[in-house]
Amino acid sequence: MIAWIKQIFPSNRPSTLHDEMCGRELTGLYITQSAARFRFSDGSAMLISLETRNFLGSPAKLWREWITFPGWLRIMGVKETPDQIILTVSGAIYSSHIILREAGDTGWEMSFNGGQIF
Repeated sequence: MIAWIKQIFPSNRPSTLHDEMCGRELTGLYITQSAARFRFSDGSAMLISLETRNFLGSPAKLWREWITFPGWLRIMGVKETPDQIILTVSGAIYSSHIILREAGDTGWEMSFNGGQIF
């Protein structure tokens, strides 16, 4: 539905991580020193350069390595600063933050924070 609306009313502004990820169901995640991959329930994936924040979509089957989540996590929000990306996710019975943070010379690190059970 959203893709159809975007075709009718194209936007001149570039798409952001927030625009591309919010509302999608996250099923897997993988982080390296300079990139992060997100896998979604529709079988697609998104590769993000953590340095430039450029991103592109692709089929998830191109990669084997994933941290998978039990159940589903809907991405409710994405906040970006120069040294971190914070995803607000909501599951069936809890909400949490997934934080990708620059860790200096060692690259980037991932942490889970702020879990709340409903």
